[in-house]
Amino acid sequence: MKKASIFKTVLLLGIIALFLNSCVKQPPEAPPESTIPFNPDKVLTIQQIKQIYIDSTGAYTFTDTISLFAVVTADESSGNIYKSAYVQDKTGAIQLGFINSGGIYVGDSIRILLLGATIDQYHDLNQIQNLNVANNIYKIKTSVIIEPELTTISEIKSDRAYWESRLIKLDSVQFTNEMLGSYFADTVNLITEDRDLEDCNGNSLIVRTSAYANFAGKLLPEGNGSIIAIETIYASGSSIKDQLIVRNYNEIHLTGPRCGSGGGSVIDPVEEVNEEFNTVEDYTDVSLPGWTNIVVEGNRKWQGKTHINNKYAQASGYNSNLDVMETWLITPPVINASGDKILTFKGGIAYWEHLAGNEPMTVLASTDYDGSNFETATWTELSPTLPNASSSNYSWVESGDVSLANFAGNVAIAFKYTGSGTESTSFQVDDVIISDDGGGGGNPIPPVAEVNEEFNSVENYTDIDLDGWTNISVEGTRKWQGKDFSGNKYAQATGYNSGLDAMVTWLITPPVINTSGDQILSFKCAMAYWTHQAGNEPLMILASTDYDGTNFETATWTEVSAILPTSGNANYEWVESGEISLAQFTGNVAIAFKYVGSDSESTSMQIDDVVVSDGGGGGGIEPVSSIIEYFDLVVNYEDVNLEGWTNIIVSGDRKWQGKDYSGNKYVQATGYNSSLSEMETWLISPPVINTSGDKTLNFKSAMAYWNHLAGNQPITILASTDFDGTNFESATWTELTAILPNSGSSNYSWVESGDVSLAGFSGNVAIAFRYIGSDTESTSIQIDDVIVE
Repeated sequence: MKKASIFKTVLLLGIIALFLNSCVKQPPEAPPESTIPFNPDKVLTIQQIKQIYIDSTGAYTFTDTISLFAVVTADESSGNIYKSAYVQDKTGAIQLGFINSGGIYVGDSIRILLLGATIDQYHDLNQIQNLNVANNIYKIKTSVIIEPELTTISEIKSDRAYWESRLIKLDSVQFTNEMLGSYFADTVNLITEDRDLEDCNGNSLIVRTSAYANFAGKLLPEGNGSIIAIETIYASGSSIKDQLIVRNYNEIHLTGPRCGSGGGSVIDPVEEVNEEFNTVEDYTDVSLPGWTNIVVEGNRKWQGKTHINNKYAQASGYNSNLDVMETWLITPPVINASGDKILTFKGGIAYWEHLAGNEPMTVLASTDYDGSNFETATWTELSPTLPNASSSNYSWVESGDVSLANFAGNVAIAFKYTGSGTESTSFQVDDVIISDDGGGGGNPIPPVAEVNEEFNSVENYTDIDLDGWTNISVEGTRKWQGKDFSGNKYAQATGYNSGLDAMVTWLITPPVINTSGDQILSFKCAMAYWTHQAGNEPLMILASTDYDGTNFETATWTEVSAILPTSGNANYEWVESGEISLAQFTGNVAIAFKYVGSDSESTSMQIDDVVVSDGGGGGGIEPVSSIIEYFDLVVNYEDVNLEGWTNIIVSGDRKWQGKDYSGNKYVQATGYNSSLSEMETWLISPPVINTSGDKTLNFKSAMAYWNHLAGNQPITILASTDFDGTNFESATWTELTAILPNSGSSNYSWVESGDVSLAGFSGNVAIAFRYIGSDTESTSIQIDDVIVE
């Protein structure tokens, strides 16, 4: 937001004279008697008010009794906007910002006294601010309805100045596939959310909804159709987002067939399927890349479900009140040219309610289904082993190896559920594998250059499923799981409360290229509640040069020596492994963390920060052409972990973390309540290609509760042309000059950095945000909207 400025008397008189002279030719009739001052010779249009802002090169506060006549097109009644409204006249539309809430409604024809109000912009959206409904607004009449203007997404993007703040209608639009199953906003954490809306040509914009809207807790409609809303914009640097503000849920009519209909678009065939459903969400429609989830009858699809920490897909008629329900969950087509593919999965039921002879589940195969032709494809029923009325609730039944020899070409598998509100048996599916070996033993894993795993993506009490890693249960039913303790995520294996006589589980890294034998292993480890008997160790570290992901049982494993916690360590006390040379494991080397325990020997073991590298502290980062980072993916109070970005601790034990304040996400570093005598952390952007030296840096920053001593700055901005992600300590860093908050700034008040030229950093340039503080010098610093382009 640009700061308000006071203009000289000469400029003010010139601006007023310019616009008032253009208005006196046809002054509107004076409205009925009002205590709000009105001069018919001093009336402006919305377009003229916007021009004042342009001519003033900044915010302008009106000091005369000038009026604006307009009609209200959006109000606060749905809760989607607060202390504001949108109005239109014949020349344009604009947002009004009020000091107090309420008082005007859609269809009100009003006169706005501009005396004391300010024309300004918020991220390029024009606003008339500081209005008091009682003192600045006079209602002339009601029920003056402005019809929405029909337009398209491409038309909006090509002429934002025209469409800004107007009431519009879009036809033939739908929420994107990735959005389906989401709610309009997060009503639990009260977070405003953006949802992507698209047309059938792939053009898209955002529907932005407040968590306080009366429809925030509704699921996004899944069909195609029309939507009426206010078009707004949000600019940061050179990036501009188009945002629709829905004024009434009843103006969303997305009930027709989606673009392409017939089940979706064509899906590229895959080599195999290995789906454990670890990414599904409870009671949310399953939406996986390449998979199709279709309602044939009723209104229910296959949904995600969790039972005893295991995730799977479930279809159920329970509590549906449906006379008939049918839904299909279909895999991507799998290449089966030689007919040697095998299908395996496991199925389960809960609370069998189907009548004798009626089966809730059918498994079918098709060689002509391509993702777009569900209704016309040919489907053939298969004969796997399925649970039945005699099966125990939530007891998994293995399908057996189902040969797909009769389905040469490409083959897709469908799980068809049929039920109702009365025949409501719940049916579960998990561990769906289509491969040429029936899933026996995994697949070859491509070797990687290094491993640097902080386990930030694991989920609490959920089996670890990381790309390239292998998580195996050798004895018992437990695997390594994700765990979160005091905001830190890690991997844990434990026999606690397992009921197992014996438990063995292995967590194995991807094979790492170690041709020169110069790779080094390091990690940290902790234990909790040691119950292993003397001489029995819960954890072993092993290495293998012939493990490739498929041959766990036949691979050769050699124990390596690392520093591990013992019974004498405190619970949850991290122990550094030390640097473990892998010189004897030339070729490719995989590292295994083997846990051995039981219900009685139940010591919990935790692993974190597993690094296998040549000692350089990480691999190189590919330079990018630009950066537009709004930090929308960060998680509250969790260390920032964004692709290409580096988050480093220099002193202390704190990094930059994600933060959410009033629905806006950003990153924050703070020494508050840290108990640290010294704290330093760096958040570094990916290197940006800056060959011509013409890149510019923009960001905004804020502070909260300034506690640094005079002369000590909590934040410094630096640039480097030789940082590549591996060489933080040896890279050359040069301080930049940017506008930053200081001790005089208001808490959580964003300060724009200004355009910071990177002309002196040709080649590739990385930007670092360095925070220095302590428990006593604990000022919190926030960063958002980092743009380098």
